[in-house]
Amino acid sequence: MITDRLGSIEYVNPAFQEITGYGLDDVIGRKPSILRSDAQDPSYYKALWKTITSGEVWHGTLIDRKKDGSLYPALMSIAPIQNELGEITHYVSIQQDMTENQKLEEQFQQAQKMEAIGTLVGGIAHDFNNMLAGILSNIYLAKLKIGDEDKIAEKLTNIANLSNRAADMVGQLLTFARKDMVKMSTFSFNPSLVEALKLARSCIPENIRLTTSIYPDELVVRGSKTQMQQVIMNLLNNARDAVADVPEPAIDCVLDVFSVTDEFRKRHADIKGDSLVHLTIRDNGCGIPRAKLCKIFEPFFTTKGVGRGTGLGLSMVFGSIQGHGGVIEVESKMKKGTSFHIYLPLQEGASKDEVEEDTEAILGQGETILLVDDDENVRRTGADVLSALGYRILVAEDGSEALETYQANQDAIDLVIMDVVMPKMGGVEAAKKIREINPDLPVIFSTGYDLGDHLNEGRGLANSSILTKPFTAEKLSRNVHSVLASMK
Repeated sequence: MITDRLGSIEYVNPAFQEITGYGLDDVIGRKPSILRSDAQDPSYYKALWKTITSGEVWHGTLIDRKKDGSLYPALMSIAPIQNELGEITHYVSIQQDMTENQKLEEQFQQAQKMEAIGTLVGGIAHDFNNMLAGILSNIYLAKLKIGDEDKIAEKLTNIANLSNRAADMVGQLLTFARKDMVKMSTFSFNPSLVEALKLARSCIPENIRLTTSIYPDELVVRGSKTQMQQVIMNLLNNARDAVADVPEPAIDCVLDVFSVTDEFRKRHADIKGDSLVHLTIRDNGCGIPRAKLCKIFEPFFTTKGVGRGTGLGLSMVFGSIQGHGGVIEVESKMKKGTSFHIYLPLQEGASKDEVEEDTEAILGQGETILLVDDDENVRRTGADVLSALGYRILVAEDGSEALETYQANQDAIDLVIMDVVMPKMGGVEAAKKIREINPDLPVIFSTGYDLGDHLNEGRGLANSSILTKPFTAEKLSRNVHSVLASMK
């Protein structure tokens, strides 16, 4: 842009018109203030004008306004042009649209934030899940002792449910930080959505109109069926809360197929495939303020009142969708409603839905198990639970002691349950040393959270499995029974 010495515009190039939306006839003879936004204080422009009128070049960044009213960040320099007498006759302004640079900077900041959150959550998860494992084991043992005293059994069940909810919360944080281990399989998204809608219907008041439109053909995706149903439940619960004060509350749920466009791929360069499963959940509720839209996926951020939300729901949704190789977009207008769009890669071929596990405990036949854990409470209660299930138990508090105990009892031990992160010698290293003595000995790795990713070294061990804390006595019994049965 070129102006005269008083600041009236005399020339703009085609890039100016493309960036701002103003044509030549719109700006010739007018002041550059036509681009001015409210993002800068008037004193900012006074300092700018003082610099260039003194003959100096001004460099800086600012937020300008386009013809359509939208704002954009700009990097700008303004240089005075002088005649042979040293008098200023014109000003030349060169401006660069910094929108893409700003997006990259925001992505970098978000990546740093995610890394920090992941480190924090990983540190909490290991110790917290160990504590929950001890609580659940004690509850199981207490239930065995009380017999038919229903009132006490009910209270213990409530404690167990709360413990599992606490474990789910840690799992949501790990999912958000993309540090959780998720079991992936191919499954049909259509019936999975129908199941989630049935569950949600019981939580959505009858005065809210819930409409659905589900694609008639099977849509197969790869991921965790349970986790995706949790995503759907979270979004539906959010929609329910958003329409609470609307005269005619409504929630729409639409499942269809989306063909990737050039514009979409430009926004999401990492998306795989040309066809995507597209799930839309929209409401006609209160909407989300524009200033808060960029924060809604952050953990612990919530627009709900005190006691009405943890701020983990949408962060878990965000992490889950990313973990499934998909993307999530949100549109919202105040007092008009909000729409969440989920896009997942569409898989070819038939689905292989997961089979639900039996909830009953399976008793042992007197086999001997070496239980290794550095947490005394987990070790003690774990031994009690396994004894109650019919096993003989030997214990060790770290990998070194486990190796010594196995060497002294190798003819009797049928299975090792090994914590992963322990002092002196970790679980994977100890398991490898024990395997040098008995290559066929089955090992179950038990971990609250593997801070150092040591478990990756043990995944290739034959006759081994992974059990993530906290787990119920029933799940432990099934896992032990399955491993022992595979050796017979």
